[in-house]
Amino acid sequence: MEGEEQSQEYLTVNTHQGLYRYNRLVFGITPAPAIWQRSMDQILEGIEGTSCILDDMIITGKDDEEHLTHLEETLKRLKEHGLRANRETQEKVDAVINAPRPENAQQVCSFLGLVNYYHKFLPNHPQPPKQALRTRQAMEVVRRV
Repeated sequence: MEGEEQSQEYLTVNTHQGLYRYNRLVFGITPAPAIWQRSMDQILEGIEGTSCILDDMIITGKDDEEHLTHLEETLKRLKEHGLRANRETQEKVDAVINAPRPENAQQVCSFLGLVNYYHKFLPNHPQPPKQALRTRQAMEVVRRV
């Protein structure tokens, strides 16, 4: 989000290489989250099934068709205002989904490490696999592989 010209003088930082002026909103500045939230509320106003809290968006619909309609409208509005959605989360989910099937105990441990690292991005995953692995049933599965 671009900063106004008169505000940029207040966004100047002193470094060992000299003075630098930020051109964009920096989240380290105290009012930045409130400014961002107000702007996002204005940008997304009127789109049903869409809610934004700071950098997290929730886009819903009563069925797939309505959900996709809301998603398209949200992405269109963001683009109109020079913003874009970060698809990094989907890339993390895809990394787990497309991981090769483990064939021995060492590969199971490696896969669990991958899932443990990305578990917070996975839907319907209530606990990290390290905790799930402590169950007797999970240990029996690992022994069988």
